[in-house]
Amino acid sequence: MEHVSQPESVLKEVARTLKPGGAYVFTVPTYKGKIDSERRALYKPDGSIDHLVPEPEYHGNPISDAGSLVTFHYGYDLPERIYSWSAMDVEVRRFHDHHHGIIGDFTEVYICRKLT
Repeated sequence: MEHVSQPESVLKEVARTLKPGGAYVFTVPTYKGKIDSERRALYKPDGSIDHLVPEPEYHGNPISDAGSLVTFHYGYDLPERIYSWSAMDVEVRRFHDHHHGIIGDFTEVYICRKLT
């Protein structure tokens, strides 16, 4: 979701297509200490990119050497944003699993449920 230009549209579509009681589960980095999410880039309708920060951030991409542009750094407001965009209830789980080597930051899992 940190690479999606219009997350509100994605979440509305997810909610529209889920059956009542259905769930959408995803992971996305959530930045400690960041209350408000920060938009970092915006894809324009003509395909150009409006970079909103001085240094754009890209993550690795197995099908493109250019990488995947990060459009958002999400903060603790993300569950409320999801609810306002989709009316889905949101549960956030964070885990720390030494057995599988999953430790440190960015271990949040978002579970969004369509109620009706």
